[in-house]
Amino acid sequence: MNSMRLPVLMAVVAAGLGIPIMGYYMLWSPLSDLQQREEAIAISLQKELKENSDHLKIRKQILKSHPRLEDWKVLSWPEPKAKPADRHGNDLQAEFRNTLEDIAEDAGLENWTVDLSKISSGQTATGGRVGGKKALWQSSTYRVAGKGSLAEISKALEGVYKIPTLHRVASLTIKRDDNDKKNLTKDSLDLSLSVEALSVVGAEKRDALLPVLVAPKYPLLNPKRDHDKMLAGANPFVLPAPPTPVKPPTTTTPQVAREEKPVEDKEEYLTGVRFTSLSSYERGSKTGWLAQFYDQNNNGDKKIYSLGLRRGIEITDMYGNPVLNGEMAWINERMLVLMIDGAYYRFKVGDDLYPDESRALSPEEYKGYGLKPPPKPEPKKTVDEDAGM
Repeated sequence: MNSMRLPVLMAVVAAGLGIPIMGYYMLWSPLSDLQQREEAIAISLQKELKENSDHLKIRKQILKSHPRLEDWKVLSWPEPKAKPADRHGNDLQAEFRNTLEDIAEDAGLENWTVDLSKISSGQTATGGRVGGKKALWQSSTYRVAGKGSLAEISKALEGVYKIPTLHRVASLTIKRDDNDKKNLTKDSLDLSLSVEALSVVGAEKRDALLPVLVAPKYPLLNPKRDHDKMLAGANPFVLPAPPTPVKPPTTTTPQVAREEKPVEDKEEYLTGVRFTSLSSYERGSKTGWLAQFYDQNNNGDKKIYSLGLRRGIEITDMYGNPVLNGEMAWINERMLVLMIDGAYYRFKVGDDLYPDESRALSPEEYKGYGLKPPPKPEPKKTVDEDAGM
């Protein structure tokens, strides 16, 4: 009996000590850790709420001191409303480039180009509970170049400044063409400028680039002024032509027929203009074709885009006489069809641009491309008709 008492006594002692220890590790310790985590989360939330409250107070103070900052939401490049973010960004870039292209063309600039040259993100800030960092703004820089008179350049600059978006002219260069430095009375200048467009956090959500504005709150330009005429009237790049010397009166002499401007042979000139390349390009969500031509007569380049409004091509000889005036009618990866003088002509890469009969399309051929019969060219006016008018 004594031998049985000792094991039983040891079992009772072990049970008395083990149950509290197991209860501590299985119940009390997890509950204590959970309570500590909850207290830490509560402290973190209180700190974050205080930081958000301070941030809102500072934001209200800034907006109260600078009310124009509230307009940035509307004037900024918008955030996507229904489109995917990548497609929305591409569409905005293409739409802003189209706007700059329209301004350059409406101003009358020659040989203009518009290129997206740089995209950069601005200052960053911590995203709070979400984690990570988010750019406060993003800029898209475009380079615009062209050639024209000071009045045409002034009109283009005024058009850029009137775009109702958040942007600035970051750099501007206006100079005379090196080839015209000896002819100081010629009003022809080279323009080069870079435009930075801005997209800020919290911008208005819409799919279109340009906002709907009832009336500008802060006009930057005086609408009653003709800025292009004002600048052109005080042109520092052009010397005024010397006055015509006054000649003493002379006896009337019979008028001599004025010398007509020379005209180059159309066929000879156009055989020196080559269709050099055909490539695809993107404008927003659309894909088009770009046809390029090289004029060996004056080392000049010409382009035709299949998208947009600029789909014509005009070639003039060395004396300014028109030798070809065509319009793009159809294009694919192999060839281009131009409508010239009331007829359709096909051209392949490497061809010259002389529209001979071998390149003319028959009615069956151009109808196969889905083209309508070309309009008949207007009859050319004779010299007598021009004189009578």
